Amino acid sequence: MSPIQCSGRATLAGRTTLHIPGYPGQDMPATLVQCAIEEDQRILLVALDTDDVTASLGPGEPVRIGFRTDADGSYAIVMPERAR
Repeated sequence: MSPIQCSGRATLAGRTTLHIPGYPGQDMPATLVQCAIEEDQRILLVALDTDDVTASLGPGEPVRIGFRTDADGSYAIVMPERAR
């Protein structure tokens, strides 16, 4: 994967795990999170949580959003929140 192109702060609004069919009898979980951009809480963004960063977080807790580009395209990911 390529390095993070840019990042910003947001708050967790919701979280769900999709189960995508993979091999017969086996699925691949993909955790998606809904985040509100810190500067304007009306702006929501859906991001992929590849490292399960939000597993122990509740709504309104801070998260960091980054944007990554690879062979599949560009997409948003959740990263651990750094100290402010």
